[in-house]
Amino acid sequence: MATKIETITKRLTAIDEGIKTANEKIIKLQEERATLVQSFDAVREAEERGNAINRGLPVGTNVTFVYGRAESKRTLQGVVKATKPTEQGCQYKIEAGTGFDAELFTVLGSAIESFDLTVGGTDPVADAAEENR
Repeated sequence: MATKIETITKRLTAIDEGIKTANEKIIKLQEERATLVQSFDAVREAEERGNAINRGLPVGTNVTFVYGRAESKRTLQGVVKATKPTEQGCQYKIEAGTGFDAELFTVLGSAIESFDLTVGGTDPVADAAEENR
């Protein structure tokens, strides 16, 4: 026959094990939450960048864009010279190169891979985020 002390000790041990298991679950959930928050932030930033590109980046924005098809496809860096709204989003005239070797490319916003976040004191992504709130 178990004494009262042994019964209480067994119950305390079981509770401690339950707490340990619960703490392990909490740690796993916190890690999963942190991963999801990072994914959410990345998706939101990408969406806001896409919105900024579709609305039209300011003239003078430095961009990296893709031009060409298949084997002639290349990634270039340039400066936005003009924008024009279209049904597919914004269309851009981008100057790549310098001096006599400079070329002017016409691309849709979907060709733009990246751009400087701050141009002339404005932040197109922050502006897009503000509009969506």
